[in-house]
Amino acid sequence: MRYIELITTGDDYDHEPGFHIANTPKYEGFMADRTGAMIAHDLLEHQNGAREIGPVWDELEALGGIHWVRSQHGTFARNDRHGMNGTIESNLASDVTRMFSEWCWTDDHWRGPGHLNTRPCDFDETFKEVIDIARYDIPREVDMADYENFDELVNRYLDMALHRMRAGLRKAKRRFPGSYQGLDLFVAIRDAVGDAAKQIDYEGQRFRLAYGNGNAQVYPIYEEDY
Repeated sequence: MRYIELITTGDDYDHEPGFHIANTPKYEGFMADRTGAMIAHDLLEHQNGAREIGPVWDELEALGGIHWVRSQHGTFARNDRHGMNGTIESNLASDVTRMFSEWCWTDDHWRGPGHLNTRPCDFDETFKEVIDIARYDIPREVDMADYENFDELVNRYLDMALHRMRAGLRKAKRRFPGSYQGLDLFVAIRDAVGDAAKQIDYEGQRFRLAYGNGNAQVYPIYEEDY
């Protein structure tokens, strides 16, 4: 079993506190987790550690992780326990499209370490459809006049996005070699954290999440436990 400390905190979107992984940064647009889905996503579908979450390159790799853990099984819901709206490809493409402007206006650290030149993978048909949808949507979501060499930027970004999604999927597959191994653990963490959210009394309250082998449990930490 692995053990992670969670702390309750507020955000700019809701007046009720939710969960955040303790001792990790809060990136721009941070949302506290009140359902358990975001904690499960951060722990299982991001493959580079909680401290790397936020930069575009890591978020794109996490899309590959999402596909291996959840969406290849037709399960993509992030914030509830019921299902998804739209196709797998359109859901992934909406994130690729949304992050284009952020990628353009951030520094090299946020664009990602190293140079990727990944080989094709078993899910390339899905990923290439994601890229095609994003290529269509990006010019409709941003003002092209704000960018020099717009077409070149789009091509560079989507080429990088494909490589990052492949890389994230392969990392997730190495971590969860069984087809449903990641999904079973995702559901267990999501449900345990979501149920524990009903016990939140105030900001700064601490909980411990134990997870592994398809099981998860969350329980409050009291002062005498320190």
